[in-house]
Amino acid sequence: MRPATELATRISRALITASTKSIPTRTWTPSVEHTLHQLGCRNSLSPSLVARVIDPFLLTHHSLALGFFNWASQQPGFSHSSISYQSILKSLSHSRQFNAIDLLLKQAKTHKLTLTISIYRDVIGSYIKCRKTHNAYLLFNDVLLQINELGPDTCNSLLAALGADGYFDNGKKMFDEMCDRGVCLSTIGFGVFVWRFCRIGEVGKVLSMIDIVKARGFDVNGSVIAVLVVQGLCEGSRVKEAMWALDELRNRGWKPDFIAYRIVAEALLDLGNVVDREIVLKKKRKLGVAPRSNDYREFILDMIAERRIKEANDLGGVIIDGNFPIEDDVLNLLIGSVSSIDPVSAIRFLNFMAERGKFPTLLTLSNLSRNLCKHEKYEDLLEVYRHFEDAERLFHHMLDRGVAPDATCYSSLIEGLCLEENFEAASERYAQLFLMQFATIMIKLIAFGVFRRFVAASELLCSLTFDIGHSDCHTTLLKCSADAGEQHIAIKHIKWISETSPSMLHVIANGISGSLSSSSKPDQILQLLQEIQNCQPDSSVDDR
Repeated sequence: MRPATELATRISRALITASTKSIPTRTWTPSVEHTLHQLGCRNSLSPSLVARVIDPFLLTHHSLALGFFNWASQQPGFSHSSISYQSILKSLSHSRQFNAIDLLLKQAKTHKLTLTISIYRDVIGSYIKCRKTHNAYLLFNDVLLQINELGPDTCNSLLAALGADGYFDNGKKMFDEMCDRGVCLSTIGFGVFVWRFCRIGEVGKVLSMIDIVKARGFDVNGSVIAVLVVQGLCEGSRVKEAMWALDELRNRGWKPDFIAYRIVAEALLDLGNVVDREIVLKKKRKLGVAPRSNDYREFILDMIAERRIKEANDLGGVIIDGNFPIEDDVLNLLIGSVSSIDPVSAIRFLNFMAERGKFPTLLTLSNLSRNLCKHEKYEDLLEVYRHFEDAERLFHHMLDRGVAPDATCYSSLIEGLCLEENFEAASERYAQLFLMQFATIMIKLIAFGVFRRFVAASELLCSLTFDIGHSDCHTTLLKCSADAGEQHIAIKHIKWISETSPSMLHVIANGISGSLSSSSKPDQILQLLQEIQNCQPDSSVDDR
């Protein structure tokens, strides 16, 4: 190992080790700084050493990276260069410390330091993900002359963000720059921008942009754009213009599909305009084309990847409202992602699957359940899993016909049985494959306070073979039982653990003691700790 690399490794290890003793951990504190002084590395300090310490060792330890960078700044005779600024900005671009990022960018600009385009790409991406769209656009302007090096992915991501967040003037300027400099527009970049622009923008400007995109030969899906244009116009209560736009788009070779015609027809129906609606429906039958599900699949997946969740939700809703084809994996992703911002809206995608005799994956259900609980939508949570009463009947039907359900189906059903409290059915039919997962879900529901059958949970846990890795389930059950005043259940459970897996008691005791300050009944927690201590007389329990 070269001396410079070896020193960078020593410094980073010392910082990380020292920070494990700080509260919270991995943060810069005076004691961490004292560790640096003890290392005696001042004489070797240089911008390249700072960069080596931060990248790669402290890239994910943002507080330590910034603390070390600032500490170096304060050392006599030291000054940062482009390489050290780039390393700290790379680290912070994965954090939410935007005040520090803004200050560092300003400092670098003041000192006339040149940063690589990849750093601008990282920071712009970070701004976009955290909805600081205007900051991203201002930084984009700083590197406007390097737009080609910045790349089409970042540019399209920013264009979509400008449209989604209502920065239409800035978005139009960016659109012009991309077209003038030959940066390829994508369906998601141009599509999201023009979709939201159509709510208030002039239709003539929209068609002019479409003409430019066609003239440049950019790889943009015309049918998807046609749907987004008419959807945006109808969202802006501009239904007559949407009706006219259908013909204009078709004349330009971007044939509206059945989805686009349905959007306009339904908007006309809402207005009570039966005559124009019939005209649109006739054109749909004569001129419309069937939507290609793969086109919308890719577009929705791209929107989810870009964290344009609201837009993905809106378009997914349009598709299922019209009963158009959409793949199960796309529905699973929509349920999981939409539930993070609006879990009740996500249920409509689940209902759409259930109506077709399909069921979401275990991961999808887990995400939906967690987000419903997070938003305290407990009634909706239980309503969701009533679907699985039908699922159980379907399973019997499949088995009677000799069709074996796959592991995903088993996973989904057992969660449904758990939440419906069909414990006997779950354990008898599927326990051998998913019993541990079953227990984990049950304990989570107890922790959320939506399930109170402590005896059933205790009996299920007692039926399993455990090791230290499963101690969290026991710890949660014991804490919740104590807080609920079910002390006798908790004590009985402790005695069972002491008889079958005494080595787990110490781990559980530490977990329980950590909840003393947050418990509604600390005396009950202390009683549990005393009971554990009684069951392991040779061990000491930290009851803090």
